[in-house]
Amino acid sequence: MSSRTPIQVPIELKEAVEEMKGTLRAGTHYEVIEKLIRYYNDNEQLKREQDEQRQLEKQKQQETMIYLGEELKRGYMHLNKSLGFASDASGVQFLIEHYENSLTIDKKTFDLARTLK
Repeated sequence: MSSRTPIQVPIELKEAVEEMKGTLRAGTHYEVIEKLIRYYNDNEQLKREQDEQRQLEKQKQQETMIYLGEELKRGYMHLNKSLGFASDASGVQFLIEHYENSLTIDKKTFDLARTLK
């Protein structure tokens, strides 16, 4: 069993703790303080977990996404739509395939892609 030691606090703090007894469903000032400490510790743990989750998401984003910028993305989306590809990845896949298998690239190639929907 733990022993209790009184602590001195300003009257305003004691009044605030007294008011929180109802909010925290605590019977004593000690319970209020214990619950506030537990709440603080739980909140800090949640912050750490959220930071870890954000770091994992950021890492995944860096591994799987390419930043194009607004203007270049608009141009790419227009190209993708005009060629009639079903997904954003299809346009990239088409460009890679063409790059790897053709020595030249011209607009006629893209016109052909439009007909291959």
